Amino acid sequence: MPMRHPAAPPEVTCAVGDLLLDPVTGKPPLMVLVTGATGFLGNRVIRDLLKEGMVPRALVRPGHELRLQVGVGVELARGDLFDRASLAQAVKGVDAVLHLAGRVVERPDSGETFHRLHVEGTQNLLEAALAAGANRLVYLSALGASEGSPDPLLRSKAEAERLLRESGMAYTILRPSLMFGPEDHFLTRLAALLRPNGTLPLVRAQLHPLRPVAVETVSQGAVRALREPKSIGQTYEISGPDRLSIEELAAAAGRLRGLERVRIRAVPRWFPGAAVELSETLQRIPEGAPIGPYYETFNLTPVPLSRAIQSTLRAL
Repeated sequence: MPMRHPAAPPEVTCAVGDLLLDPVTGKPPLMVLVTGATGFLGNRVIRDLLKEGMVPRALVRPGHELRLQVGVGVELARGDLFDRASLAQAVKGVDAVLHLAGRVVERPDSGETFHRLHVEGTQNLLEAALAAGANRLVYLSALGASEGSPDPLLRSKAEAERLLRESGMAYTILRPSLMFGPEDHFLTRLAALLRPNGTLPLVRAQLHPLRPVAVETVSQGAVRALREPKSIGQTYEISGPDRLSIEELAAAAGRLRGLERVRIRAVPRWFPGAAVELSETLQRIPEGAPIGPYYETFNLTPVPLSRAIQSTLRAL
């Protein structure tokens, strides 16, 4: 299990001047602002940045500090993408930005829409970063992103991609499939939906095979992109090595619950609870292509789902 701290990390837990020179460039270590730092991928990225000798600065909304799983070596910037004053402070002095903030479910009643976060939030971040002199940004999009998509999430991700391409920023865009790993929002959510008798409620319409990808594959590539000039201006679609049907994914979730047999129960779209939201997430992501150039560019080895299940079981 990742280490959890009883208190929020201090505003600055290390100073750049106290660190050794970057082992790759021989220069002071890169200062990297991470949005979405308290999320499933964000916490992993923070750890990978530290391993690579970089200095992460985590943009964290006030009151969410304890969701940051790593404190030592991390700078904390309290604020969000819509507080321009806090955003200006967050980007001050950074060399690069890893923009991971996003949602898979929107809440229009509270103003939390895909367009607001993915498009307006990205625009605010770009303006602040460029004004502060940051010239490098890696953006977490989604497999299937397209401005012509009927899906509002994929459409908003594509609109954010366009903002990057038109900004003059040196960018890299990552389009991952659904990510898996300990404490994920995919496989563990499937497992949480399972009934004790092995029944899994899902909306079966249009469910198709997927190639889910390990969270470490996405995290390591995002961090390595910061030092890889060949990745500038590139868009990478990221899929895992396994092509899995919904039945195979359900069986994998069952193993997390110690269930030998799992049966999918088709439910209507008005079915209460998380089954419909998760079904929509599974439906919106396309299958994806087999292993692409992403792995070669960043010297990564594909991680099969079976290995991740073993790691998740050990972490439970």
